[in-house]
Parts: sequence; structure tokens; C-alpha cells
Amino acid sequence: MSSSIPSYTPVHLSKDDDDVRKGEIAAVIESQLTRIHDILDAVDSAPNKQVSVHFDKEHQELVFEKALSTIYDIPFDVFAKGLRDTVHDLGEQTALENGRAELLDVIDSDTIYKRHIYHLNNDIPDVHVNFLFHTKATADSLLWLGQSILDDARYPLPPNAFHSHERIWCIVEPIGSSQTRLLKIRHIRLIPPTTTPPVPVGAIAAILLSCYAANLDLFEHMVHSKVMASHDNVMGSVKTSIDPTRQVNNVEPTLTMHVRDDGGAPTLVP
Repeated sequence: MSSSIPSYTPVHLSKDDDDVRKGEIAAVIESQLTRIHDILDAVDSAPNKQVSVHFDKEHQELVFEKALSTIYDIPFDVFAKGLRDTVHDLGEQTALENGRAELLDVIDSDTIYKRHIYHLNNDIPDVHVNFLFHTKATADSLLWLGQSILDDARYPLPPNAFHSHERIWCIVEPIGSSQTRLLKIRHIRLIPPTTTPPVPVGAIAAILLSCYAANLDLFEHMVHSKVMASHDNVMGSVKTSIDPTRQVNNVEPTLTMHVRDDGGAPTLVP
């Protein structure tokens, strides 16, 4: 199955020169901002791009892609503030459902740099990802970008862990005066460790789905907590988008992993 996500050009961040690093980070963000609408438009017109997993034989990497389209009964300005506060949580360490997030650097008021660490199980190495998060407010939307950095001389990733190359594109827009629509796509390529024995693809895929589904639920809970903390009179309920060309539930669909006996790519079936 082909992906709607454009190919990735590796990003390197320098170690010592702060001005050079800021320039490199600005270039990454600008590159993603220029393509966010095209990517989300492509996803929005393709209902089959809800959740997909496949194995890239050429690069020996597991590829995981999921889309989410949700309407909230919450005014746009309230929801956008809650989302932004969640993305820019400046706590030195945040608990995740299967691990933790550590603050590495605050780049500017709209951009932070974190390391996410996911614990899969005792038999499989952890997943490490250095994540740039950036938000941009426009007159009628809030954009949220996430970009992993695989090659960072200042914050290197451990060789005995899975390295996750991830990209997030998300837009939040008002629907009238009392509702907000969120459209989000997350693309993940899981790169195996260089210092440990190979792990069966099927085992990784099943655990990865469980891990990211749990953290999606946690993230939505955190957004709602931020919204209610600043506007506790707003009681927004979540419901599924009724757009007939795209219906993606706000909860991860129930899927079964089918691993082929011939060693081919695993597939998902409802």
C-alpha cells in the first residue's frame, strides 16, 4: 500500500553553535508548514487512510500511519488554547501511557524539543524519538507540527533502542461558533536497533499499535484537562465526524494483526 506522506530527507542538528541549530530547526519547520495543507487535504479525501501498517522491505522498517478526524462541541478559541497548552507543556518530564516525555530544549515561544521514550515490553527494546513540536496560529486555525530528529549531535539517540522517525500534521478549525474540527495525520517509521538481535515484525507491529492507541487516548484526556482547567464551564462532548467522505472515529478502531507465514508484510483486518 502506498502512502500519501512525502519521502523523508534526514535532518541533522549541530552540537555546539546555537545560532546554527536555530537556523536548522527553522528550516525544518518551514519545510513542513509549506506542505501541511496538501498533506491533510490528501488524507481527508482518502477514507481508507484511517490506520495502516506495512513493512518496508527495502529499508527493513515498520511503517505505521494513522489519521484522525473529530468534531468537538467546544468553541474554537477554547479548544485551540487547550491543544496548544498540551503541546507546549514545559514540565521537565511528562508521564506517557507506556513511557515518558522529557523536555530537551525550549526553542522559542512556539517551538519545543522533547524526547519521547516508549516501553514496549521486557523482550523488546524501548522506542526513543527526539521530537520538535511547533504550533502556529492563523486567523481561523491552529496548526500543529511534529517532526522527529534522528541525527542530533547534542542529544544523540541510544544505539540499543528503536529509533522512531515520526511526523505529525494537525489542523484545528472552527465550525460555526460552538464547535471545533481537528484533522490529524501521524506517520511513523520504526528503525530497529543496531546492537540487538532482530525482533519479529509481527510482534513489534501488534505492540506498537497498542502503545500508540493508548497514548492517543491519554493525549485527548490531557487536551480536555487543559480546556477544562481554563474554562470549567465548558462541557464539550466528543463525537465522530459526520463528513460522508471521511469518517474516522476519535477512538482507535479495533483491528487484528495478520502476520503472513511467508515472511511478508503484516496486514490489518477489522
